[in-house]
Amino acid sequence: MRVMARDPATIFGVNLQYKTNKKIFGGLGYYHLNSKAYNFITDMENESKAGVNIGSVNLGYRFSPKCVLTGAYAKAYYSKDPDAIEYFGNMQDYSWEVELSYGNYRKASKKGEWKAYLAYSNYGYISSVIPASSSIDDMYDDDTGIANWGERGWEIGGSWALDKNVGLVASYFWGSSITSHRRMKSVLARLEMFF
Repeated sequence: MRVMARDPATIFGVNLQYKTNKKIFGGLGYYHLNSKAYNFITDMENESKAGVNIGSVNLGYRFSPKCVLTGAYAKAYYSKDPDAIEYFGNMQDYSWEVELSYGNYRKASKKGEWKAYLAYSNYGYISSVIPASSSIDDMYDDDTGIANWGERGWEIGGSWALDKNVGLVASYFWGSSITSHRRMKSVLARLEMFF
């Protein structure tokens, strides 16, 4: 797995977002990624970078200025060998999530602002980019990291501005591996400072 940490990914994409009115918004995206991280789909010894195409759609509804429901779906197409995705089962080539949030936390722009959320996520191996909260060495360790590749489950969290430009973010994930159904739990806490 160390070779993946030394291999920078190449990504190209286009993303179009549209706001129909003050309540409904959404968008479409298309991305192409090249990285050795995707070589595990067929052959770990293959030194060339594998390519994956990902299409995505997102939709949101604003119940009020503070209460928002959002959803997103992504589907991957493995450009080197489309049949190889079958190795991971039908649930590994797509990802989706739904989130309900309440609050007005905007990068700690004002002391005391806050936001809380509840989400359900399904991150397929092929269709998800590894979350920034996880390290490359933790990718296959079921006991570390917040929701990760090949995992699905619930997440609850929130953000609170301790002072202007200083925020505290915390989240808790509980779920399971998509393929093995092994149970897992993760906690993330982060202090944010904006300059």
